[in-house]
Amino acid sequence: MDKLFRFVGAITKYFDYIARIGLFVMMMLVVANVILRYGWSSIQGTYDYVQLLTAVSVSSAVAYCAYENGHIAVEILMERLPDRVQGIVGSFIGLFSVAFFAIASWQAVIVGQEMKVSRETTMAVYVPFYPFLWFLAFGLAMTAVAILPSWIKSISKAVKP
Repeated sequence: MDKLFRFVGAITKYFDYIARIGLFVMMMLVVANVILRYGWSSIQGTYDYVQLLTAVSVSSAVAYCAYENGHIAVEILMERLPDRVQGIVGSFIGLFSVAFFAIASWQAVIVGQEMKVSRETTMAVYVPFYPFLWFLAFGLAMTAVAILPSWIKSISKAVKP
């Protein structure tokens, strides 16, 4: 089980690198577009590229954040509860979170398939949407997997006498 958790951690770390690169490219694209707007002409389709890069960056970063437990938690209330109650509450939250991200991933695959069939593209540069939705689906699925270690810890905390 420990090997699985380390494997998930390594994959989510690479996803974090993808998110960083996406944000850097997005930043450089916007800055270049603003500078070029004053001298020559702006970069065609900047809005479309930023939209697609945002989808890639956010879906990549969420999995790493979930693995590192970097999300917002209500610690003030949870610290005052007994360990077993903390484990029970964490187990329910973990179950809900895994189910939510798994269903969201499944729905993103379905919407991506529909966009592939209908050949939907961006407005200005005609980049197909479906690969980015499938990447989003993979990122959401990785988020569900990344939540598993903390969920299992909560279950063991709830079950211990």
